[in-house]
Amino acid sequence: MKKTEKLKSFALMLLFVSAALAVTVFMLPSGRISKTAKSVLSVFMVFCVIAPVFGIIGKNGVGRELADIFSGYSSPESSDNGEIMAEQAREQVAAALTEIIKNKTEIPFDISLDIDIGDDFIIDIKRVTVFFYSRPENLGDIAFTLEKELGFMPEFKVDDDEEN
Repeated sequence: MKKTEKLKSFALMLLFVSAALAVTVFMLPSGRISKTAKSVLSVFMVFCVIAPVFGIIGKNGVGRELADIFSGYSSPESSDNGEIMAEQAREQVAAALTEIIKNKTEIPFDISLDIDIGDDFIIDIKRVTVFFYSRPENLGDIAFTLEKELGFMPEFKVDDDEEN
């Protein structure tokens, strides 16, 4: 949808909302209820005007399209946000697992993570592989602790290609 079409649809929406509110105000009885209802309807109209500007209408920020028109800034795509979130999640999970393993052994190791972020921004840890440069004596304890933390058993590899 082009920018001019978006502006036209925005203006048309405001026109219909204004007409509906005018009819509603006309049909209201007089008195305290009328004043309260007019206040609520006024707030609703203000919300209709500013919501697209701040991008708060629509699922997953779809209303930001109008905000882009007014500000000249194009918000990043959700896939970009997903990649950024996946990288941040990868770093945080790696840091947490590194801390756990360092508390259990002094043997050098590397961690490989396969993390995916879905369209709904749910983090899915698909695979965790821990590469040890030599076999730790308490590998079973490390495995148990990591399984308890992750909810699944990570894969372990030792420098001499011995898998556990």
